Amino acid sequence: MISQNVISCLATAAFLAGCGGGLKVDTDYDPQADFASMRTYQWAQRTPSGDDDPRVYNAIVMGRLKTAVNTVLQAKGFREVSSSPDVYVAWHAAIEGKMSYETINNNYGYGWGRYGGGGWGMGTSTSRTTTREWDEGMLLIDFIDAGSEELVYRTVGQAKLSQSRRTPQEAQERANEVVAEMLADFPPGRGTD
Repeated sequence: MISQNVISCLATAAFLAGCGGGLKVDTDYDPQADFASMRTYQWAQRTPSGDDDPRVYNAIVMGRLKTAVNTVLQAKGFREVSSSPDVYVAWHAAIEGKMSYETINNNYGYGWGRYGGGGWGMGTSTSRTTTREWDEGMLLIDFIDAGSEELVYRTVGQAKLSQSRRTPQEAQERANEVVAEMLADFPPGRGTD
């Protein structure tokens, strides 16, 4: 079927449940691939690894992601099949903790003497450092040509994760929005059906 190295990359589907907006999408594809002939797909078998993040790789998130991708692909005229697909669909996900530091200096009293006179005045200086922490999610969706088993299309979405809680229905709606944005230009050359 598909070699393990094709489907062992990073990304995150947990943002499908908690994306805070500001989705950044980056897409790349093989311009030689015959996307016009691709009409059927099958989900690639994924081999769990010991490094899988349980916030991402669990039945709820996986089901939410597959529902979102299936909805988008079927709206574009693709049909999911159980054997002999034109392309395999694989996904990868990751959540990464991010941190930034900002230091603000407040200086008081520097300058020339009073009323234009000479000399330097000296004052006080204080600084304050603020630390910000957040989680960033990344979701990667791959399309692999079933005949050659070569990667032909990859889209990556990244976003800051929201801290707000969502209902399962709201999480599915957000997953649908994220995947629709990520697959807006898939397949290349066919337009947005």
